[in-house]
Amino acid sequence: MGSNTGVKDLFLAFLRLGMTAFGGPVMVAYIRQIAVNRRQWLDESEFRNGVALCQSLPGATAMQVAAYVGLRSNGITGALASYVGFGLPAFVIMLVLSVLYINYKSLPTAVSLFNGLQVIVIAIIVNAVYSFGRGMIKSIMNIAFALSFLDRDQSLHCHHNRRCGGDCIRSGHCPCCIGKN
Repeated sequence: MGSNTGVKDLFLAFLRLGMTAFGGPVMVAYIRQIAVNRRQWLDESEFRNGVALCQSLPGATAMQVAAYVGLRSNGITGALASYVGFGLPAFVIMLVLSVLYINYKSLPTAVSLFNGLQVIVIAIIVNAVYSFGRGMIKSIMNIAFALSFLDRDQSLHCHHNRRCGGDCIRSGHCPCCIGKN
């Protein structure tokens, strides 16, 4: 399967998927839909083996699975085409947002927008913690144990909220600011 897949086909398919991607391992299901069901670049067994391999490696699983599909379909150039196609939209969006942030970060509308985004990010993190943790929390002791790992020792943070081991408190000056005063 997939040995006659064109590099252009791989790039365009993963570029399209990358433009609609919302991140996370959920994208693996969409990659499977394209690679196994629609285009038949890989069979189900080959795809599952690739996902298992990619999950054992550090990094973004969806990006790795995209590269795996390209590799198995058209060698190294296929892997590169799939990887770049899938990652390019996110890269361009982050580049544009970074330029906008640098130029407009002090405008009241931008400040409000970023404050709102902080709330959204916190909600996403809380939802992820709840989703992953709800099957593990069986008693109030489990909750207490999990909460015991929160960073409660605020005395080790300096006035910049950086972890400096309390040196700024003991010595009277902040090591983060040495040479800046």
